[in-house]
Amino acid sequence: MTKKLQILAFLFTLSICNGQIRFEKGYIIDNTGTKTECYIKNSEWRYNPIEFEYKLTETGSIEKGESYNIREFTIPNVFTFLSSDIKIDKSSSDLKTLSQSKNPNFEERKVFLKLLVRGDASLFEYKDSNASLYFFKPKESEITQLIYKKYSNSEGKIAENTTFRSQLWDELKCEDISLEKTRFTRYNKKELISFFSEYNLCSKSENVIYSNRIAKDWFKLRIKSGINSSSVETQQLNSNPAAPNDRRLEAEFDKNTSITFGLEAEFILPFNRNKWSFFIQPLYRSYNSSSITGFPEQEVLLDYNSIETFIGIRHYVFFSSNSKLFFNAATILDSPLSSIIDYENSNDVELQSTLGFSIGLGFMYNDKISIEFNYIPRREILENFLTIGGGYDSAQFILAYRIF
Repeated sequence: MTKKLQILAFLFTLSICNGQIRFEKGYIIDNTGTKTECYIKNSEWRYNPIEFEYKLTETGSIEKGESYNIREFTIPNVFTFLSSDIKIDKSSSDLKTLSQSKNPNFEERKVFLKLLVRGDASLFEYKDSNASLYFFKPKESEITQLIYKKYSNSEGKIAENTTFRSQLWDELKCEDISLEKTRFTRYNKKELISFFSEYNLCSKSENVIYSNRIAKDWFKLRIKSGINSSSVETQQLNSNPAAPNDRRLEAEFDKNTSITFGLEAEFILPFNRNKWSFFIQPLYRSYNSSSITGFPEQEVLLDYNSIETFIGIRHYVFFSSNSKLFFNAATILDSPLSSIIDYENSNDVELQSTLGFSIGLGFMYNDKISIEFNYIPRREILENFLTIGGGYDSAQFILAYRIF
């Protein structure tokens, strides 16, 4: 078991090193307005980037783009950043170091802004280690910061400058948007995107919401089938003191290969570019074997059929738009179906529900077909008995096909 875990850990680390740094097809627009198709390194910036790397061809040399020489860089359906000369509030958002001034502390800078909504009114985000700030561009106007600032008032209490609401009301009037809605809009990405989208629809303009593009395909259903290779052994826990060599309940069954099949429901989590998901996977599997116990010998038959329900998380490592590696970790609820250990000369034992876990890796092509390997370490299958214990472990090779 330890050796298999080490192999999986090594493969995971190797794939992270090779699969996370990716140049994806996109384009740049320079200061002359020239658009160039290229391959942009998607570094998944936590904060707005100062610079980025790109290649003119897949095998070309790496070049750097910065806000002074690139007007826009885009990976379609992932992000768009626009270079802009702006006045940005550099007031601290740390409650321990709040300014005593209500007014913003503006600083002129040239930065890359992330586009969230495009239309007659466009919305942008600038995020650094201090705060997330939002900027807007009404039709035929310059990009301006939406002002929101926490400060310490004369009484030493935390107060808020919510000028952004009056900016929205003054600049983005439309018959379907009431003063009440503007007054209760909060300074966060979700509510501002909703406000700008509603305004663009009201004004009958283009309305493209960039931040929602990645998470549309959030639910997936697959049929799965494969081969299950497993082994079972039983131990006698409490020997008869009068017969210390009694091992009549102990047996080691041969490794058994059988077909497993079922369904998987996967739910893509809305962060980190769809690289994490939660899944539920019920699989039917069977194990039928026979053996001879220890002294005194007797024949024992094992009929072990169950539904294993995997509940776990999955992490994807993308290699291209069509191929990706994934890693699973799951808890397993095993529900036996009329399963029994049938001893020739001793009382039969009925198997009951148990918990286990699994780890695995797989490869998926075109988000449609996948093959995976799962390893299920030894789990106790007779934990509710005083005189007998038993262990089960298995390895699975599974082929899956997405049907929804």
